[in-house]
Amino acid sequence: QNNGIDFSSPPGTRARAVFDGEVTKIVAILGANYTVLVMHGEYLSVYQNVIDLKVKAGDMISVKQEIGIIYTNQDENMAVLHFQIWKAKEIMDPEKWISK
Repeated sequence: QNNGIDFSSPPGTRARAVFDGEVTKIVAILGANYTVLVMHGEYLSVYQNVIDLKVKAGDMISVKQEIGIIYTNQDENMAVLHFQIWKAKEIMDPEKWISK
């Protein structure tokens, strides 16, 4: 089950915050690198598969601020970011949070 969306992008792509908020937690997940959780009031954004972090827990960040580099799978030569938005325990449509 996928509770969000996956973005494929070229190697070296940076993960950026979708809205102002506070980095509440950073978790290392085997096979998924780092996951960064950012609180935006009553909403939570999740950025998974990030390396070379530019933030730490407790940081206040701004919209479009760099969080880190999206890990590149060398076999596919593609960076894939898994992204989720939650409101409390309810999964939201993350596409409404993406800058176009």
